[in-house]
Amino acid sequence: MQESPAGVWAGAEARARWSGHLEGLRAFVADERFVRLALVAILLLGASMRLTGVNWDDQTHLHPDERFLTDVTSRLGWPRSLREYFDEATSPLNPYNRDVGMFVYGTAPIFIVKRLGMLLNQNSYWQVHLVGRVVSASYDLAIVLLVFLIGRRLYGRWVGLLGAFF
Repeated sequence: MQESPAGVWAGAEARARWSGHLEGLRAFVADERFVRLALVAILLLGASMRLTGVNWDDQTHLHPDERFLTDVTSRLGWPRSLREYFDEATSPLNPYNRDVGMFVYGTAPIFIVKRLGMLLNQNSYWQVHLVGRVVSASYDLAIVLLVFLIGRRLYGRWVGLLGAFF
């Protein structure tokens, strides 16, 4: 069965239209704005996964390490001066000065969480762990961005986007 000349013309016109759309799509994907948009979408997807259900244990403090860090962080105080901070025998940020017999973790994360908890008035044992979880999620998102930047620098933007997505 042969196609009528009008049908051939209509098919060529449709192919030309699709070809134009594909060229526009290729130009958009090649544009740096697409990369930024895709990265923002990846970060938003990651944030939605990481920040949904932050209070997953319903205030029961199920994770033993987190429970310990929450206890230590809620006990800490904030120094009134730089001198007080550097005086390890009296510093309110020193866990050993707050009846903590053993502390084997790094202090920078609990200092950050403590300060943010104080600024947000979320400083008690029942609140500060949620601040810590949001801070942890923020660092995770920063790592996703860092993976993108490293991947883009070493192998190109597609590898950077793929690495950030995974």
